[in-house]
Amino acid sequence: MPGVDGFEVLAWLRQRNPDLPVLLVTGLGGAEVAERALALGADRVLRKPLGLAELRRAVRASVS
Repeated sequence: MPGVDGFEVLAWLRQRNPDLPVLLVTGLGGAEVAERALALGADRVLRKPLGLAELRRAVRASVS
């Protein structure tokens, strides 16, 4: 996303809809990225490369 990072989007989403399930998918960083995302309210952090089956499981778990 040009000019905006995922942490900014996460904060924006949480301000507008705190109950919205948020999955953050990243190909960058390590544990510190996941810790920051979870601290900001992400429900789950998934790492790239990510298979479709894993993404489906994560989405289903988040909305059920």
